[in-house]
Amino acid sequence: MNRQDYTVGWICAVQTEYVAACELLDEGYFPLPTDSRHDSNAYTLGRVGDHNVVIACLPKGRYGIASAAGVAKDMLRSFESIRIGLMVGIGGGAPSDKHDIRLGDVVVGCPMKRAGGVIPYNFGKAIQDREFEQTGSLNSPPTVLLTALTKLSADHERKGSHIAESVRMMISKNQRLRGKYQHPGAEHDRLYESTYTHRGGDHGCEIACDRVCPPVLQRPRRDLDPDEPMVHYGLIASGDNLMKDATARDRLIKEHDILCFEMEAAGLMNDFPCVVIRGICNYSDSHKNDQWQGYSAAAAASYARELLHSIPGSQIVEKQGAVEQMSKVENPYAFGLNLGDAPEIHQELFIGRQSEIDTMSSILLPGDEPSQQVVCLSGLGGIGKTQLSITFAKQHQKAFTSIFWMNAKSERAMRDSFIQVARRMFAFDRLRDLGPEKEESVVRQVREWLSRPDNHHWLMLFDNHDDPEMPGETNVNAYDIKKNFPYTSQGSILITTRRRNLVFARVIRLENMKSPDECLDLLARRSRRPEAKQDIHARQLADRMDGLPLALATAGDYLSQTPLSFSEYLENHERFWQDLQDIAQELGEYGAQNQEAARLLQLLAYFDNQEIWFGLLQKGTGREPAIVPPCLNTLMSSKIRFSQAMTLLQEYSLFEAHHETGTYSLHTCVHDWTLDWLNRKIRIDLFRFGMHCVAESVVVESEPQYWERNQPLGAHAMRFQHPRLIQVDLEDEYSEGQLRDLHMIAYLNKAQGRLEEAREMYQRVVKGHEKVLGAEHPATLTSVSNLALVLQRQGKYEAAEEMNQRALKGCEKLLGAEHPDTLTNINNLALVLQCQGKHEAAEKMNQQALKGREKLLGAEHPDTLSSVSNLALVLQRQGKYEAAEEMYQRVLKGHEKVLGVEHPDTLNNV
Repeated sequence: MNRQDYTVGWICAVQTEYVAACELLDEGYFPLPTDSRHDSNAYTLGRVGDHNVVIACLPKGRYGIASAAGVAKDMLRSFESIRIGLMVGIGGGAPSDKHDIRLGDVVVGCPMKRAGGVIPYNFGKAIQDREFEQTGSLNSPPTVLLTALTKLSADHERKGSHIAESVRMMISKNQRLRGKYQHPGAEHDRLYESTYTHRGGDHGCEIACDRVCPPVLQRPRRDLDPDEPMVHYGLIASGDNLMKDATARDRLIKEHDILCFEMEAAGLMNDFPCVVIRGICNYSDSHKNDQWQGYSAAAAASYARELLHSIPGSQIVEKQGAVEQMSKVENPYAFGLNLGDAPEIHQELFIGRQSEIDTMSSILLPGDEPSQQVVCLSGLGGIGKTQLSITFAKQHQKAFTSIFWMNAKSERAMRDSFIQVARRMFAFDRLRDLGPEKEESVVRQVREWLSRPDNHHWLMLFDNHDDPEMPGETNVNAYDIKKNFPYTSQGSILITTRRRNLVFARVIRLENMKSPDECLDLLARRSRRPEAKQDIHARQLADRMDGLPLALATAGDYLSQTPLSFSEYLENHERFWQDLQDIAQELGEYGAQNQEAARLLQLLAYFDNQEIWFGLLQKGTGREPAIVPPCLNTLMSSKIRFSQAMTLLQEYSLFEAHHETGTYSLHTCVHDWTLDWLNRKIRIDLFRFGMHCVAESVVVESEPQYWERNQPLGAHAMRFQHPRLIQVDLEDEYSEGQLRDLHMIAYLNKAQGRLEEAREMYQRVVKGHEKVLGAEHPATLTSVSNLALVLQRQGKYEAAEEMNQRALKGCEKLLGAEHPDTLTNINNLALVLQCQGKHEAAEKMNQQALKGREKLLGAEHPDTLSSVSNLALVLQRQGKYEAAEEMYQRVLKGHEKVLGVEHPDTLNNV
């Protein structure tokens, strides 16, 4: 026989596993020579069933992911005809109520949900109470193995397995193995409570733990032969270090339904088409138990032997070789350049900055080993940070598997960018009406994808992070951008910001363009006047722009639309950028249309600088026309006049039109100027009108696609949190209509997860309603109830309970005990009580809400069914499982009848 005759590769990690594998061969063969220059493995050759098998073990003392990957690589180099692989050995069990995993059982890695069968994780060395991080998931076993697993599992269910029989046969053939590889006995299988850590250092549990009456969990005796292991199919977690932390183990079980922990498989799954088989020798906790290693290794090897016997040899021979299979698999992490909504310009218009690009390249370009590099481009608004970052990405896109642009202006914008990235990464066609919790899940999935151990050649561009969270600073818009980084320290990250003190990044400070020739070149290109390079007045203009790229671009864009010469431009716009007030004054002096444009520019200071459209402003003229400032009456009445005013503003390069969406935007520094200079004294009428426009545009949850329709409003709502606007708002008196606007914006903040902003606004609404309408007015009670909901979601349960009690008493007094609003407050109070563990009181409130809704709405109304579901949950929390099951059955039947069997609420109940 020669090396081309071997089709199955079998890898073991330790000697105990290697011995069991060799002993369970049906027939052994003589060794074959390999090229020691390119292969450092030692092999045992043999046959199992119809298959010729090559077995290799990791070098003694060298365990883990990297070592396993090296052994597999050398094996495939020497035995190119290998079609499938087996990773067989011992692992730590992950017992749970769902999976009765015991010592000696076998776990087989199989695809579950989006995971391929093995999940890599990273925690350093996990010791009790320390943290770890999941780092993604890997390829699943090849189809031929998955099909065989299905058949073998069915055979075991019908006839039982031959694992114990194979182990006994192995020992009978070689009595020297009896002491180490025979079944130790069920009496030596002890599962301790998760909080009970090992007490005796290196001493075994029989000496250190069992003499002090330890908390051992009592489990029922199995009906089968006690020596016969059970086989479990599901997810295996693979890391480079031992899992010896029961608390971390239980958390991973709960989050991902993990069955087993081990140390090598993550190094194989993407380069070696194999299935992972593990015999359970411990419980992944701090308690040592070496006596099960031999039997567990033999049990795993016996299962692998059965698996190979179930696969006809012809099925394997017909498959492509492992090397060829893996070489044809496309890189799952290659998504190319994704700039999304980035405000990019044509690369011909980008000038200079080569030294900065060279510095960025030396830091950010990926190497062979995973590491994380973070660069911060810092500089004034308009200095060219965004365009430099985009230019770098375009020039080096082949060096990265994927590049994603993220709008880091605010947490809301960042969240939206994550959703767009998820659509690209995971081909999610329906990411609508997500809600805050599902959005968090999307962000987590993207961060996990970025954290996968073999995915570290990506680049993330976090653009316009101008409000970083800084010690000692109070900024309501500030947030910690590092919470959006991957869970592991890998990949390349580029941040643009006006701030220069991001201590976790290598800061590259952008200065004004120093080269007069580069400034003149930019002005020539943007003005579309090549002769500018020889024009003395163009050079004077470039000098006066002081090397600020945006100023040069703005002047150039203006000149490209007018017949003015450079000398005329200098005469009429000597301080075009440094003193933008001239533009506003010019707009206000010449004609009605110009004055409308000037007023519109002043108004838009109170909105966000992205996604401005006529319908947003027109909303403010509907219900209360009197609220429209007189200076805007004509403009707001006609879309044509609005478009004419915006066109005029575009001519000054202050705004940019996005024809595909029908929206407008203006540059950040221009936006700042509109508030700091055009509105040096805050115009209360314009501010109130801006709030009214946004409030009237908010869509409530009962309306279709409310989440998607509200998305562009979030940034405008955050503009109202500007410190200057908050201060003015707090000093002003509210009318009833203004309180209604404030209430709707608070509702928007709550719906989009900005809970602190929602809480602060609702508190202002409550105080305003108390003053304008009285403490017991229905509107006041509604705002109190909404404040309670926000406090509950923030985990401030005592304050939430106090607000709920107040709202409930007020509704009972004003509206009666059976009014829908009263019943809603009873339901909300029950939820808060439940969150605090006050289950009996919560059950009483749920019963009251249910009876009221049954009487008022009927037994099958969605609100009634919601009360039934809440009651079922609180019964379940109290251990009243039969009663809870009865309630859940009722909800399920109701939803099937009212909503249909495939409605999401019905499926959730299933």
